[in-house]
Amino acid sequence: MTPGVLPALTTLERQGWDALCNQTGSSFYAFLMTEAVVMVLLDGFTMDRDTAVTPLDQAPASDSYTISDERIVRVGAEATASAPGFPWSP
Repeated sequence: MTPGVLPALTTLERQGWDALCNQTGSSFYAFLMTEAVVMVLLDGFTMDRDTAVTPLDQAPASDSYTISDERIVRVGAEATASAPGFPWSP
């Protein structure tokens, strides 16, 4: 794994949660995600980009979040997923 990947992903995760807290998540994620992305939610539910991004600005803002226990999880020879723990309060 290239050094610096986990800190970079954690920074993006914080920026995403900040956007959700100030109800600008739709524009943040629309800019960041490719059209082929699959978003996996906390409960394991998955969505494509448009389904995930469209309602974000209308969702209740999160009051706070905490990112802890960040790690990279290998899911194949050429694929990884970030796995931050992030308790939040809607």
